[in-house]
Amino acid sequence: MSALAFPVRDGSEPAPLDHSSLASNKPTELASTIRAGDHIFERTVIDSRNRFPIPEVKAVYRRRVITNVELTREGRSLSVNFQERLPADESMVVALHSSDPEWRTYPPAGMPDFPRLGVEPDEKPDWRVSYWEPDRVTPPPLEDVTDLTVHRVCGRGSRRLVNHLLIGGPDGRIDHRLSGVAKWKAGFIATHEGHPYSVAVLAQPYTYSYDGAREELYVTRLANHPNRPPNTSSWMLARLRDWAREHTERERLIAIAGVDDNTGVCYQAAGFELDRIKTVSSTDWENREGRTVPRRDEWTKRRYVSSV
Repeated sequence: MSALAFPVRDGSEPAPLDHSSLASNKPTELASTIRAGDHIFERTVIDSRNRFPIPEVKAVYRRRVITNVELTREGRSLSVNFQERLPADESMVVALHSSDPEWRTYPPAGMPDFPRLGVEPDEKPDWRVSYWEPDRVTPPPLEDVTDLTVHRVCGRGSRRLVNHLLIGGPDGRIDHRLSGVAKWKAGFIATHEGHPYSVAVLAQPYTYSYDGAREELYVTRLANHPNRPPNTSSWMLARLRDWAREHTERERLIAIAGVDDNTGVCYQAAGFELDRIKTVSSTDWENREGRTVPRRDEWTKRRYVSSV
């Protein structure tokens, strides 16, 4: 039977299960938090490699559809039935409400929110996707920035690796407000003993319509792990400047600050100079074809410049 025969929750995409009201793991409480038609995503690691400066694993994500939730033995136990899968007991539901990375209640990258009409289970990418991703190990706290080593990552799979970190992986604590990138000039990861502590991306200017644009590179992403050592951002920017000097003909690095009230302190600490300040409104791009803006707000855009 197709999964579309079962109802799904209202909304355009699955939402993480809300377990804030659960006082305990009693079956009666757990039973009310899931229902037939819910989509659950199972993660299985099938391989590992050390191609890049941080270990990766090959993970397979499979969509599972709950077909029945049943309280048994007068409410003392809970049985959950999955489409094309043996029933699971209440321990499965407890796992769904935990931080266990092997189960999730929202689809991974590359898998749509819901299957297309007529697509059978296990047909990619609606029911199954697999790709290489960083190993899910939390980096230990690091005290000295000189313990870090910066690597330029390139080749097949390198941008996916960087984007995994920028969107909140491997342990969910490196997370950039602007998420991943579609294009870049170069991507960098700062590591210690195989653990990622900082991620940065350099990119070409968005347009060459102004004088001097061909002499510039932009720092479009810079994100750190909370366990990074002090001054990681300014140290990372200095490494980017060194790389641009040695490997390109560009004369300046440009960085834009302003999202989430970021004033660009790390750029000042790294020797960047404030070039201009501008108030930007979401309405400036709201009317572009195919783009919608969920809220209207203003923020202060600061442009920093550093000579290479």
